[in-house]
Amino acid sequence: MNSHLPTPQLDKPKPSNEDENTESRLTRAETTVEYLAKAIERFEKRMDEGFSTMRAEHRADIAELRHEINEFRKEVATNMRWLLGIVFASFMSLLAMMARVNNLL
Repeated sequence: MNSHLPTPQLDKPKPSNEDENTESRLTRAETTVEYLAKAIERFEKRMDEGFSTMRAEHRADIAELRHEINEFRKEVATNMRWLLGIVFASFMSLLAMMARVNNLL
């Protein structure tokens, strides 16, 4: 004898206990889906807020870097002027010394 029950036919109505099991499983699945949908919405909201905060911080950092770069450019320009002035003065002094040595002055 076969100890397995035969598979139910599709035309026959299901026993009442199978309907209750299916209904409870479906209810649990729907509850889980609703919970997951709410969790995803909260996650999306937190991500959007985090990205907005991060964008604001990056904009502030970029503005600070631009300010520092402008200050650095001004400092480099000042140092370049001083360097050119010193080189020009040294060159003129060298010309004057050569003229003095050759009795041109």
